[in-house]
Amino acid sequence: AWINLPAVTVDGTTITISATNQMTAVKINPAGSDTVVPSANLTLSGNSATYFYHLSETKWYKVG
Repeated sequence: AWINLPAVTVDGTTITISATNQMTAVKINPAGSDTVVPSANLTLSGNSATYFYHLSETKWYKVG
């Protein structure tokens, strides 16, 4: 499964991705030249993952 992150220009934006059923190998797809840290795929199973956007680095960081 692919999750497309929004194209943001606001520093500090957070998003939370959640699933009630198991999802394996979820690929987080950033917009434009943004990157995701860590870049590994997610596994969601009745839980969630939160990402924080740092504008000056153009990176989405997984929180927690």
